[in-house]
Amino acid sequence: MKMLEDAFSYANQLGARQGAGAVYLHAHHPDILRFLDTKRENADEKIRIKTLSLGVVIPDITFRLAKENAQMALFSPYDIQRRYGKPFGDIAISERYDELIADPHVRKTYINARDFFQTLAEIQFESGYPYIMFEDTVNRANPIAGRINMSNLCSEIFTGQ
Repeated sequence: MKMLEDAFSYANQLGARQGAGAVYLHAHHPDILRFLDTKRENADEKIRIKTLSLGVVIPDITFRLAKENAQMALFSPYDIQRRYGKPFGDIAISERYDELIADPHVRKTYINARDFFQTLAEIQFESGYPYIMFEDTVNRANPIAGRINMSNLCSEIFTGQ
């Protein structure tokens, strides 16, 4: 992500302002907590992201797990690709959550869903990031074929213009 941050700051918009970009990661990705930590004010300078915008893709299942004060699974993207023949972002996690949990061939780790949202809120308070994309809401409203699994910098892709 540091390389992306450097690349975007190098590019500019005809000298008017620095280039900018956003990176989105799914809430059920195993690196989600490290990803969020890059925006902490007290993060080590080696990992701290200052200008790159961050976003988190959150499916409905994550909210249900938090409501139940349950553990949420973080799934190996490599295992999902190998097992299901699709990239992690192309899998509807809410629809396939129980199947993925039951699959012994998909490595997973667990964190408490409420703790995840607490961390998310703390980092948003500190930095204003990450952006939040409600994955299932966006895809229910999507009129075209295919899944939306991230957004652009200012979320214009959701305006339908």
